[in-house]
Amino acid sequence: MLKRLMKIRGLTTRDRKLLELVDSFGMLSSSQIKKLMFGEIDKRTMLRRLRRLENKKVLSRINGLPRGEQTWILTAKGASLIGSNLTIKGVNRNTLEHDILINEVRFALQDIGRHWVSGHKLRKNSTNKRDFYNREEHIIPDSLFAINTNNGSKTVSLELELVAKSKRRYQRVLDLYLDNTEINYLWYVVPSVSIGKKVLQLVDLEDYRKPYDWVMYSILNEIRTNRLKAKLYFKKKTIRLEEFYQTKTRKSHNISAHSKVHSVSTLDEPKDLWLELN
Repeated sequence: MLKRLMKIRGLTTRDRKLLELVDSFGMLSSSQIKKLMFGEIDKRTMLRRLRRLENKKVLSRINGLPRGEQTWILTAKGASLIGSNLTIKGVNRNTLEHDILINEVRFALQDIGRHWVSGHKLRKNSTNKRDFYNREEHIIPDSLFAINTNNGSKTVSLELELVAKSKRRYQRVLDLYLDNTEINYLWYVVPSVSIGKKVLQLVDLEDYRKPYDWVMYSILNEIRTNRLKAKLYFKKKTIRLEEFYQTKTRKSHNISAHSKVHSVSTLDEPKDLWLELN
């Protein structure tokens, strides 16, 4: 892969890692790229590098964030260089802030979760599966990952819910999850308790029973500022993330979780790039 990358003159190992990072998240803002890859390096130096990659047609920029900040995605050429099939076309600027904010949630939870798959990759895979005769609706959360718990590794669908939707919408979502044995929890991250309560009120869990509480919500600011102390609100109980999350789990559980996430997404992450960068 490195030889293929170096065919484009001037691309470095860091450039490859940057392309893989953008691929992992689907899209990243300039400030997020700086946080993850450039650290204390001057912002102007980073922007020059991004513009150079844009000129080489491996990255593309999107405008639409507050204060003129830009978002970066892979081009088809950039995706091909790292062996990815993820190219995002027709970016919806109405959801751009949401898509960038879900990255911030993932940053906060990154080392708690494992085998992360972005909603962009899930959506791409869902599109690839569909044809004229196969119109089945797929589960496409904002992110999918595995987390270690006292009962082993569990697969979690993560949704950033900035505005509560209609009851009919939640019923349609739960219909998809009900018969899915690979996903154990549905976790909504919301900006306020009022929206979180509305979500649980609209979700009539009596119609979607499982042997345990499997739908929960947390407050966005708590996740971003003190994640382990953040509360998980279920219908019948409230606990902190540190009570739900277990630092270590048996290797067999970890392998099982990777298998489950992979079976849902069918888009495997070749390695945990985050761990390599930090």
